[in-house]
Amino acid sequence: MAAVRITVMDGFSSVLNRAYVLARLFFAVSKAASDWLFPFSYSTMEVTAMRFRILAPTFSLLAALTLTFAGCNRESPKGGPGADKAKGATTTSGSSDKTETFSIKVPAGHTNVTQGGQTEVSISVSRGSNFDQDVTLTFKPHDGITVTPDSWTAKKGDDTGKFTVKAADTATPGTTNIAVTGTPKTGAAATVDLGIEVKKKS
Repeated sequence: MAAVRITVMDGFSSVLNRAYVLARLFFAVSKAASDWLFPFSYSTMEVTAMRFRILAPTFSLLAALTLTFAGCNRESPKGGPGADKAKGATTTSGSSDKTETFSIKVPAGHTNVTQGGQTEVSISVSRGSNFDQDVTLTFKPHDGITVTPDSWTAKKGDDTGKFTVKAADTATPGTTNIAVTGTPKTGAAATVDLGIEVKKKS
């Protein structure tokens, strides 16, 4: 099993930017609508209350859209021959083509598993348009956690694998991470952490 550390999802900052743009857009539209709909005869307090009734569902919609943009997966930085050298990746092919890259996607948040129990998770490899290499996934869990199979190779057209995560009876309750590393035949490896929460057996 290859050892690597946690990498936070690269797209998080872009999600925040999109949420900020959406918030400004919805606020502007809602304010314009309330100014047009409410007669001047209403008191300031009444207009404020009416605006709040419009803005409340607007922000609920914004929250839902933000979650949609964020998606339900955590994604690694790019690996492969075209990985960005500025991020410290060491490549073996010398390619700078961004389409010759891949990333690893794991479930976002923390997957629950009870002491002495097990659960199944799906992990996939996302490919750039010119990336055809096999990618071998390996895992580094903490003590008391095992992953089966402990190694798997993603091939083009077969990029999603299912894995069983098991917690021993003695596994420490709480949150932990399993480092997932994808290694191509050439180019940079990529790493992302799969979050796990161990629940105490009742």
